[in-house]
Amino acid sequence: MGFVILMLLAGALAVFSTLLGRRWTFRLGWTDAAVAGFFILLAASASHAADRRIAINIAWQLIAVGLAYLLVRWLTRTASEQAALATLLVSTATALSLFGLYQTTVLRPELVREYRKNPAAALQMAGVGDDPASRRQFEDRLLGSREPTATFALTNTLAGYLIIPTLLAVSALVGQFRAGGSTQRRWSASALLVIALALLLACFLLTKSRSGYIGFLAGLILLGFSLGPRIPRKAWAGLGMGFLALVGGLIIVGLATRQLDRWVLTGAGKSLKFRSEYWIATLRMLQAESAWWWVDLAGWWGVGLGNFAGPYLRYKLPEASEGIRDPHNLFLEVWATAGLLALVVLVTAIGLGLRDLFGCASQPSDETSESDPPVAPARWLVLCGGLGGWVLAMLIRPDLSPFSGSLNPFEGDWMRWGILLLGGAVGALTFGKVASAPNLLRAGLAAGFVGILINLLAAGGLTFAPTALMLWVGLALTLNLCTDRGCGVVRQWDGWGPAFAMGAAWAVLAGVFAGTMLPYFQAQNRIAEASIATARARRAYQQTLNEIPNSVPAVERARRAFEKAQPNYQAAADRYRAATQIDPASRLPWLLWAQLDLEGWRARGAVTDTSDLIWHRLDSQLKQATTPPRDPNNQQAHITRVRLADELLAIPTWPEVERQRMLKDRVDAIEKACQANPTSATLHAERARDLAAQGQWLAALAAGERALELDGITPHVDKKLPKPVKAQLLQDLETWKKALSRAREEQAAG
Repeated sequence: MGFVILMLLAGALAVFSTLLGRRWTFRLGWTDAAVAGFFILLAASASHAADRRIAINIAWQLIAVGLAYLLVRWLTRTASEQAALATLLVSTATALSLFGLYQTTVLRPELVREYRKNPAAALQMAGVGDDPASRRQFEDRLLGSREPTATFALTNTLAGYLIIPTLLAVSALVGQFRAGGSTQRRWSASALLVIALALLLACFLLTKSRSGYIGFLAGLILLGFSLGPRIPRKAWAGLGMGFLALVGGLIIVGLATRQLDRWVLTGAGKSLKFRSEYWIATLRMLQAESAWWWVDLAGWWGVGLGNFAGPYLRYKLPEASEGIRDPHNLFLEVWATAGLLALVVLVTAIGLGLRDLFGCASQPSDETSESDPPVAPARWLVLCGGLGGWVLAMLIRPDLSPFSGSLNPFEGDWMRWGILLLGGAVGALTFGKVASAPNLLRAGLAAGFVGILINLLAAGGLTFAPTALMLWVGLALTLNLCTDRGCGVVRQWDGWGPAFAMGAAWAVLAGVFAGTMLPYFQAQNRIAEASIATARARRAYQQTLNEIPNSVPAVERARRAFEKAQPNYQAAADRYRAATQIDPASRLPWLLWAQLDLEGWRARGAVTDTSDLIWHRLDSQLKQATTPPRDPNNQQAHITRVRLADELLAIPTWPEVERQRMLKDRVDAIEKACQANPTSATLHAERARDLAAQGQWLAALAAGERALELDGITPHVDKKLPKPVKAQLLQDLETWKKALSRAREEQAAG
């Protein structure tokens, strides 16, 4: 939320300057109206999301991206300021590229060694749960992947982010072949640019993003057509050969170091197959068993920001590889998230933007292409932007700051920040030192905008702020440079009216932000306080427990330790209770509260105390986690209910009445988990065993046969039933069939 707050502050400064000058200076066009409408519809989709809290949080991140778009349109007025923003884009991307290379060559191998040395400690340091699913996902990313992610969660996101800055660096390099002045100076500037370009291209190639490659290649071709008539043929030949040599050299180095492999090409068919599975399931979700998409609720309004993953699981193809958070296609993503109207507005915004970028000029430009002079970027803006970005990054993620004092090697340290600052300096000095002509910047940005759009056709992520920021800020900056069109003309509106209107709009925005986000911040503070109180109670209890001899029976040992230490678990429980009241839309405090109560109950040594009906409290809390306004179909909450029931059912001293109550509730939880994820063979196998334990033989047979059917359909090993589980299930099915036959015979005889 640090980015959102800073963008609101930047908007406040813009409003304040308008009030002081009594003059609103702006650029405005139909494209801006469509982009603004698109962000409004995205934010509005949070109002009907099943998981309201995550939708509200993402909505504000995207509102901040929309503010960034408008501020770039209105506040960057001179060519020097626009060149400075372009320099910042290249500088940031170069920093991330250098860090991505450091990540793949140094940091990841170190992390792999640390993990293999002590997996449990590494998982704890990384903040990853030690359950099989979380552990498998972490291992897949750490051990089974060499692609850089830099500061992003996914490598595809990093690839999309690098497209515009890389094409800007290429356009600046092309510009050196038409620049005047000393030949030696041009060659030295070109050599510096090649260093930055090599860093950008090396990291971009290592992402192995095929959609990114296609988008970049399309942007490169478009850039060539845009700048072709202005560069001599010999220069183009030299540029082409040099570029191919650079890319070829990087590929050879990547193959030699095994950072690249043939899978980039041979896996393209499988990658496309995966995406086709995502798209088919998304279309099924949009159709939602209705013959008419445009009258169906999901197709018309969408499922809300950040809420795609849950509904998608209910329509996922059994043979699909994994659950996903977006459909990997920008149009399907927007349709599924915010509905058909948002999709129409997005297509309109893109169409109007492309018309402004590549359509016929509506008025003569102030400068001809032959006299287009180079512009030096505003150095003060580059410096302030770089320092501001550093501060912003630490505000958004304090754990990444070198001042955090964290001992976690998976978090920030001085080396990480040194690499980022070095990369940023290389980008700023090499690109900023080369005076760029507005037409060169415009060509590079426009080509990059098209490249990102093509990448998003198979990558997705448009409703996530990091991906959206580069796309829309790049478009805003490009529109500013279109001075031969209405979208690039700076207009003025004098008087108090615009200033007061902007002030009122900002006040409404700030008020809504406070109303929707203050409960979240307050609840997070209570959760953090509860975590500290839990750690304090756990530490006091564990120290006392260690003082009691191991020869004492476990239950008696726990009881004595609890009575002597008196760990204050209640303090943490009170804070979780307060968090549930402060932020009713969040399910997290309910889940944490239930886990805390179970831990405190175990610490008391109450496993033989049948009068303390712990499951009644736990089940009530876990059900609250799936009660509206919290998502009733949240798989995580249902699985948590199943696992906590497992822990209690493992205790053999429960009265039969209580055991049957827990087993019944577990069946209910696993059934809801199966409804949330109907293509999971493992969940259906668990449900079959629970139903059989209750004597529901027919339902158990149906669930078991469905588990085997799903196991046979999926080609993915991690989605299949473990071999021992499958063998046991086959034996159980025969037993259940016999039991069903006996039950039917007894019923007929009776």
